[in-house]
Amino acid sequence: YVRGASGYLLVIDGTRAATLETARALQASVIDVVGPAPCVIALNKVDLIESWELEPRTLGDLAARAVRETSAKTGAGVEEAFGALVGAILAERATELATRYGR
Repeated sequence: YVRGASGYLLVIDGTRAATLETARALQASVIDVVGPAPCVIALNKVDLIESWELEPRTLGDLAARAVRETSAKTGAGVEEAFGALVGAILAERATELATRYGR
């Protein structure tokens, strides 16, 4: 489902530590199919932060990507996460065009 994608949003459930390994596996799969595409990580369930099993610093290699704390329930951070993804995609496209046309 990712073939041809310009970027992707990777959602990790802060209340379930197991989703971190699932996210790593998904990211590896996406990179195999799409290549190094822009990615934003949504560390979800900020509305339940007292129940989190993960801390942002435990993201390790995934933290090199843009990380946004979000809540699908309240909508907190969701618009910002999608905005960050769009910004990253547009920046990559601008760089590609500048390289292609020598600007």
